[in-house]
Amino acid sequence: MMSFEYLAATLLEDEGFWTRTRFKVPISKEEKRALGNPSMPRPEVDVIAYRPRTNELRLVECKSYLDSGGVSVALLTPGSKLASRLKVFHNNGLRNLVERRVSEVLLETGALGESQPEIRWELFAGRIKPGEEATVLRLVEEGGWQLRGPQSIADALRRFASRGYEDELATVVTKLLERNPGE
Repeated sequence: MMSFEYLAATLLEDEGFWTRTRFKVPISKEEKRALGNPSMPRPEVDVIAYRPRTNELRLVECKSYLDSGGVSVALLTPGSKLASRLKVFHNNGLRNLVERRVSEVLLETGALGESQPEIRWELFAGRIKPGEEATVLRLVEEGGWQLRGPQSIADALRRFASRGYEDELATVVTKLLERNPGE
């Protein structure tokens, strides 16, 4: 969902990151074969975010699930029917390859400095299945990722309401909702 990816990028930009959405990761046929999936389409990172000051590169997976059950334990459980929706979380080989290739492309294009950035994975979740919040958080953290859930996203957006005018969608919508509650 491009809108949710855009929202994630906007929040990261507000934290001092430069962002790019829907980044297609170039991988070779040999690399696909080495992963055991020669017909795999190119992986896509929903948002890449780089903060030069800290030399931090965030690779972000976005799952809005706003009108569904939400991010669930099943999504984060290897071998479950839903696990295929979050391949990079479950497949260390794929995750390592994506990290390496994204870094290489960004270094080649001059988007990164000379030194290898610290890479962190983050899951933006617009909704988490009710009753599973604590377990989802634990599983995400055990996987070495950070979780930005609905409350964290909403809190970050609320800060936009106090900004000066900006012709930016997240700011305009937040100002409307926060200044005119219930209307």
